[in-house]
Amino acid sequence: MKKFRFTLMAVAAMAFLMGSCSGGNTASGSSEESSAVSEETNVYKNEKVGFSLTLPEGFEQQNDDKQMEAERGGKVFLGNGCMLDATGKELNPNFTVEETLKNGFDYLVNYAYKEDGSELTSQEIAEDHYLIKGKDEFGLRAQYKLVKNGKEIDLMFTYPLDKQAELDRDVDAVVKSLKVD
Repeated sequence: MKKFRFTLMAVAAMAFLMGSCSGGNTASGSSEESSAVSEETNVYKNEKVGFSLTLPEGFEQQNDDKQMEAERGGKVFLGNGCMLDATGKELNPNFTVEETLKNGFDYLVNYAYKEDGSELTSQEIAEDHYLIKGKDEFGLRAQYKLVKNGKEIDLMFTYPLDKQAELDRDVDAVVKSLKVD
């Protein structure tokens, strides 16, 4: 009987240790564990808002502040001198999809890229998204907004001026990988 109890305690201790070393990626209903970045595929999943995307190679989360992520609806990722800010929220019920996209698009095109030193390099607006690229005093920027399934997903990229090819490649890849529940 003592041998059985000792074996049972040893198995329980091993299970506890294995669980505590797993990095906390187990699914949970708590709001604190609303997202995860998968190590194997570099996929960011925001369970609370309901979207996921594949990060560019070499990008890592800026921090692991769960409260800040919950308040912002997403995370900031950094890599190779570049930044991706991925956030989401429920669509404002006071605006239609068309109004939401048009308001954001018009602001960026007519105001944000009209400041000294700013240049709008490309713009696209469609039924469910827009993509605007430009330059400003801080570098290259790309802003993508998708409105789908009652949610607004915003992806904001900031890259150094000498990384235009990387920006174009990464924006295309991240946008193609974006999934909304």
